[in-house]
Amino acid sequence: MTERQGAFTVPTLLYLTTEHRVRLERLVRDQETDLADVISQIVADYLDALPPAPPLPPEPAPDYTGELRQRRSELGRLRRQREAAGPHAPPWLSSYIADLEAEIRRLEG
Repeated sequence: MTERQGAFTVPTLLYLTTEHRVRLERLVRDQETDLADVISQIVADYLDALPPAPPLPPEPAPDYTGELRQRRSELGRLRRQREAAGPHAPPWLSSYIADLEAEIRRLEG
């Protein structure tokens, strides 16, 4: 579906009998409009007549278990690398570790 001017367009095919096709063509001519407007109105009227749909169940919380495991592993590797380098560790390494720790906290949250 795509959205255009606040309305959604739904590409579809209509399967009609010959009689229904003729009646639809006549309806379009009589109303002096285009087919999309007529079909849109028919569908809208049908949907308006239906009882309200029950609310959708809430979506389950995303499972970040695999991502967390990967990030924690990377964090451990980087910490060991920083410890091994001691005072010669590049400055960006501590910054990268801090960013990774923040990302882990966000995923845990």
